[in-house]
Amino acid sequence: MAICDVPGSLEAVGGTDVTTLRDLAKHLGLSPATVSRALNGYPEVGEKTRVRVIEASERLSYKANSNAKRLATGKSGMVGMIFRSSRNLLVDPHFVDFLAGLSTGLADHQLDLVIHTAPQNELLAHYERFASSGSVDGMIVSAPELNDPRITGLSNRDFPFVVHGRTADDVGYAYFDIDNDDAFARATSLLIELGHRRIALLNGEADLAFVVQREIAFRRVMVGSLPTISSNCSHRSRAQGRHTLTDTARTQLRGQ
Repeated sequence: MAICDVPGSLEAVGGTDVTTLRDLAKHLGLSPATVSRALNGYPEVGEKTRVRVIEASERLSYKANSNAKRLATGKSGMVGMIFRSSRNLLVDPHFVDFLAGLSTGLADHQLDLVIHTAPQNELLAHYERFASSGSVDGMIVSAPELNDPRITGLSNRDFPFVVHGRTADDVGYAYFDIDNDDAFARATSLLIELGHRRIALLNGEADLAFVVQREIAFRRVMVGSLPTISSNCSHRSRAQGRHTLTDTARTQLRGQ
């Protein structure tokens, strides 16, 4: 027999599951508004009450109704991300790892990831639709261009977003990125220190910000260290890059 110290407990009447917020509130002897605020982390609810509500909800397998929660908080609990439909991303193991890490990080904050695809010429329209519809609470912008209209559009709407990458060193928005300039400057310097002189950079698509940042670093080190040797940069897709690398290797072998 289950024993509960709260009058009106479901255990006392033989029940084991709570199906509505009102049931949970009755079980705890609190108002539905207080229980709702406790579950959603509102600061006006005391810590002792918040812990009591959360423990009871877990013990009684209470699951908040997503539609009711959205109406109460104005939040969807979802973050959107849109990719160009022309990019064959699902066969890229790095992309799959990126999505797995992103989903895990969002889940730690009780957020879900919504993925959408669109043609290149419709990307901005899809971002604007997501931002205006209220279907997501924020957006992630991936692979930014130097002058990216998605960033401008979301900023003008004052809509929450974070950029995977950045358009410049001095930006007015949240982003997560590596230091492309430093990484490629150090990689180029290392090759030169090892005695290499004929160095080529197989880069990505020329309109992407990180591609430009990497090329600037590569050319700066090459000009500074090997001013008499011309540097070679190639802007290509992955498949074209592999083809270029294979042709270069064959040319080198013929010359030996």
